[in-house]
Amino acid sequence: MAIKLPTHFMGVPVNDVTLKKVLEGKSPSQPIVQPITPIVSPKNLDGSKYIQVPGTNILIAREETHKNSNWTEAHYNLFDEGLFMPSPSLFVPYFINVRDASQGKVQLYDGNNTPLSRADTEDLWKYLSTAHRSGCWTWLDALFVPSTAGLDLQTNHRVKNSGGNKELVAQRFNLEAHVGEDGFANLNLNSQGLPKQGSKSADQRYSQGNNIYFYQPRPNCVARFDANSGRAGLYCNRTPGSRGAGLGVFGCAEGASVAKT
Repeated sequence: MAIKLPTHFMGVPVNDVTLKKVLEGKSPSQPIVQPITPIVSPKNLDGSKYIQVPGTNILIAREETHKNSNWTEAHYNLFDEGLFMPSPSLFVPYFINVRDASQGKVQLYDGNNTPLSRADTEDLWKYLSTAHRSGCWTWLDALFVPSTAGLDLQTNHRVKNSGGNKELVAQRFNLEAHVGEDGFANLNLNSQGLPKQGSKSADQRYSQGNNIYFYQPRPNCVARFDANSGRAGLYCNRTPGSRGAGLGVFGCAEGASVAKT
């Protein structure tokens, strides 16, 4: 009877190189990715306060909540509501979708599957990219931790509640190549939502809809996105314990119908 080799080992796709390492007692190079517990979104969600993220089953809030919470507190507060924090890989492409919708290139829908008007998307775009309505200030689900390769990315955080004590658990990945210095970067993203290596803007001035200011990841720091009178930016250099009166989080919910395009 022939033995069928597994297609995956410890969450890693098995090929000849991986199998050789396993047989030699070596670990595959890709960090082990543990499964995450899905969040059960509340059934009484007001769909009008959310927007469907194109190409996903996720809703994202129109505005931030839980302002003046630090990064950890924001996770706990969202968990209590059946919501979760958006990662850079969700939020920055959403930012681009809102730009495109404001230009009439794509159609966005709210959580009730009602099309957003052009005026709505234009207002939302100004909110995400300028100081309009005081600008947006949101935590993002990304923690950058030291590794033998430099830095890893921890994301997809979930709250584990054991005996009344909460703690954050997450998946850990190799950090993909990205712009390796602070400055304006084009909206050419890797799969983790960070500007790709080589996408530094030739013109180091803010161009609304064409670039963002990027602070490259620092060890033991987390990500946030904000917009003000001078620029929109992705900051990967914030301490988890920092807070601000205007800094909140765009809560997300799973299980929404896929947005129409």
